[in-house]
Amino acid sequence: CCSHDGWSEYHTPGGMLQLATQFADALLLLSKHPIKSILEIGTYNGKTTSFMVAYLLRFNPMLKAITVDVHDHKANFCGLPIEQRMGTSQIFAGKYSDLCFIDADHTYKAVLADYVNVGKFANICMFHDINDDDNNDPDPGRLWRELKMLGHHTFHEFTDGAGGYRKMGIGIMIKRATKLL
Repeated sequence: CCSHDGWSEYHTPGGMLQLATQFADALLLLSKHPIKSILEIGTYNGKTTSFMVAYLLRFNPMLKAITVDVHDHKANFCGLPIEQRMGTSQIFAGKYSDLCFIDADHTYKAVLADYVNVGKFANICMFHDINDDDNNDPDPGRLWRELKMLGHHTFHEFTDGAGGYRKMGIGIMIKRATKLL
């Protein structure tokens, strides 16, 4: 059950760890781009991966996804084209993907490593928790702000929840011109 502020789904055991309004707005933007490959760093329970892939498959029927995490969570992807691996972004260093979603270890060092290993090679790089400074965990937001200051790409931010509540946030950086669908 969701509360009116959209926040309770974060606290629901086994739910997605994202505000629904932020994730929905991010997916709407992503649906306009030809995404055939996704690399997600940080699987956790696989709910975010499953929902993202199920939605984007409607626009890109050849979509395939790989999700990697240091823990073996054994997520159930319900037959979706998702491959789960155990490890870090290092095992994919230098590999291209249409979309890379960085949502693993939230320390600055780890987020930077994930970006250097795989995010910078993706056509679109999505970051989780760019607005979580109130959790004493500003590091995903720190790298996001640094990349924005460089100004070489197109940036989109999804930081407002229902009722104007600001928590978590998703940042999407589109690095190369892509043909919109």
